Amino acid sequence: MKTLLLLTVCLFTLTAAQANPGLPPEPDSDKPRFQVVSGMIDHGSGPMPTFIRLDTYTGQTWQMQQVPLPGGAGFVNVWMPCQEMGGELYEAARAALQSGK
Repeated sequence: MKTLLLLTVCLFTLTAAQANPGLPPEPDSDKPRFQVVSGMIDHGSGPMPTFIRLDTYTGQTWQMQQVPLPGGAGFVNVWMPCQEMGGELYEAARAALQSGK
């Protein structure tokens, strides 16, 4: 499921880049800027429902995640940027896991 979602995001970004290389698409009044897609993502502990927000102008993506409130008062949902495989954050996390930190 992760692979399918990653391929979809990559295909969307590649298509947007080829349509207007080097520049984000122009805002269009009859097309929404953001699209929200729901689905199931397996984070290793089994599939969990999630939402992905796509910026149709820049190709950026975010994933909705629950962040705990201080003092155990519950959770708040926030949009967290998605990192590409091989991106800076991904590589830093991978290096930390391999070094045992």
